[in-house]
Amino acid sequence: MEFNDWETGSVSRRLAVEYSLNRKRQIDVLINLETRMAELKQRVEEEVKPMTAEQFYEMLRNTVIEEVAAEIEKMTGFGADTIDSLTIYVRAMQSK
Repeated sequence: MEFNDWETGSVSRRLAVEYSLNRKRQIDVLINLETRMAELKQRVEEEVKPMTAEQFYEMLRNTVIEEVAAEIEKMTGFGADTIDSLTIYVRAMQSK
């Protein structure tokens, strides 16, 4: 079976063009991904600030105290004034 050079050339040119277009799309996708990753990295760096162990402890402590105060507010065994006074007292334990 013989192939005509013209037919073979045409097929190879078409394949080369398809490969080039495919490769260009892949490169465009990679560039878009790199851009998005850079934006996400910058956003994370802005939002997540490093803190010392003491700062982390204070944040954790304040969060726990707030959770305790929220649970105390849900209690029904005491009067409203007693519950309010107790939650104010507990929230005053938070660090500033």
